[in-house]
Amino acid sequence: MSSRKPLVEGVRTGLSFLRPLIFAVGALCTAQQAQAAVDCVGKVAKVLLYSDGTVNIVGQWRGDYTFVCSTSGSFGTVSAEVCLSWYATLMKAKADNLDVTVYYNTNTACSALPTYGNSPVPVYIGLF
Repeated sequence: MSSRKPLVEGVRTGLSFLRPLIFAVGALCTAQQAQAAVDCVGKVAKVLLYSDGTVNIVGQWRGDYTFVCSTSGSFGTVSAEVCLSWYATLMKAKADNLDVTVYYNTNTACSALPTYGNSPVPVYIGLF
């Protein structure tokens, strides 16, 4: 009987040790996910719709042209239908001098986003 006590106590000690470790690993994973996304917020200086359907903007956060979608086909996961809605949202923001949020799954700072055809695919564009 006395041989069981250390075994049970050892298991409890092991579990007590694992809980903080599991918590730490979970916290690290959450922190990495949080760093993998960026909200670019501000005014839109220019909204361009090219004859090939591409929509480019100059956001206050970047100061250069970033490609957001295509009205004539998909850009990443963004369909042409969604792009048309985004274009209307961007035009409304420009006309009414409103801030927009363009959300990206990237850890690149908004001021350093790649431009033109190298731009990352936005997850959403919001008017707040």
